[in-house]
Amino acid sequence: MAQLKRYFPHTSARICILTNGLVYKFFSEKSDNNKINLDSEPFLEVNLLKYAHNAVIEDDTIVKLKKFRKKDFDVEEILCAAEDLKYTNAMKEFFKRQLEIPNDEFVKVVLKGLPFDTKKKNVGEKFAPHVKQALNEIIGDRVAKRIAAAGALENVQTEVSMLQVNDDVTEAKMSESLDVEGVVVSEEEIEAVYIIKAILAELIDISRITYKATTTYVSIIVDNKVTRWACRFTISSRSKFIWVLDEKIRIESLNEIYKHKNLILESVKRYL
Repeated sequence: MAQLKRYFPHTSARICILTNGLVYKFFSEKSDNNKINLDSEPFLEVNLLKYAHNAVIEDDTIVKLKKFRKKDFDVEEILCAAEDLKYTNAMKEFFKRQLEIPNDEFVKVVLKGLPFDTKKKNVGEKFAPHVKQALNEIIGDRVAKRIAAAGALENVQTEVSMLQVNDDVTEAKMSESLDVEGVVVSEEEIEAVYIIKAILAELIDISRITYKATTTYVSIIVDNKVTRWACRFTISSRSKFIWVLDEKIRIESLNEIYKHKNLILESVKRYL
């Protein structure tokens, strides 16, 4: 790393990748007293061992890596994203530490908005266990909501399987329940709807979430208003795409929708 930092100022590069073949660390330039140097902390790190044996790729890593494709490469955009990631990653590490052992300063910030006497001695020591418990319970509640929503998806898949036992019943019920204004929605599209609902359950009551089907795509909408769409997708035998915010993302399977959870949640925040 020290050698790389010495070389960097003498090149025209603005981004560097340091790797041992398994772990890839992405670094960006930074300005120190009007001098361009290499940031000592990576803004993105990819460990290929994590994704061996078909493991799930987390934290939208693929979305971030796609910015480095030749057709998508924009150095200014990547540098802006790098700065954002640097701040976000630092904050995530800070909150991880607070989840384990909240420090006195963090406890005091939390207590500022609460009607407790914080002038006594050893306030941090007294309230730190309660802050830790509250934070972990919030995370637990969110996980429980997602599991519950995922359970709803499993029930739908079971119902579809039962329908397939009888072709006549399948045809009748599919035409009755999956037809939206003359547009027939496939089983795979219905499954995608429930996956997205499972994701959105972390932030919003899923009773507010519905879908609107057209001949070209399906929109996941909020409060039954077509102008309030969280995302759109199209599923066919030839290709699968999902649109979130300003991004059009190609997916290979419905399970890949979960990889873009953060984008989908960010999109729906506009309507909370």
